[in-house]
Amino acid sequence: MYTCLEDSLKNRIAKDLALEYLAEYEEPLRLSPDMLEAILKTINFFRNVCAHEERLYNFRLQKPAKVGGLAKALGFDSSHLEQGNVFSAVAFLKLVLPKDDFISLKSQLENLFKQYEECFTSVSFQTIKQNMGFSDIWLSIL
Repeated sequence: MYTCLEDSLKNRIAKDLALEYLAEYEEPLRLSPDMLEAILKTINFFRNVCAHEERLYNFRLQKPAKVGGLAKALGFDSSHLEQGNVFSAVAFLKLVLPKDDFISLKSQLENLFKQYEECFTSVSFQTIKQNMGFSDIWLSIL
């Protein structure tokens, strides 16, 4: 639906999200309509993988979003986002979710990782996390 909107409305939505981000994180965010569209498309792909019960952990976008501006907005190196993996989708959510919701998401992910850390025998859980794009320092990055 966002892609069908007039440019003026796309600009307004991006500006409103940037203002919300500023209010919650006390950091300015330059979010262009193109950046927001890239976020929405990325999240939509991952949502579809989940909705159709496909394997999520190693899913990667065939054409990941151009991440230069998004990585800058998030304040970290673009190499963390350019693979189009689960981590990049989670990182993008930081830009559009309310801060409390994103903190809750991070906490739930951390708890899930701890819960399943010792449950796999055929492959290490560290390998699974790496396939998803979560490095050892993922929490500090986000």
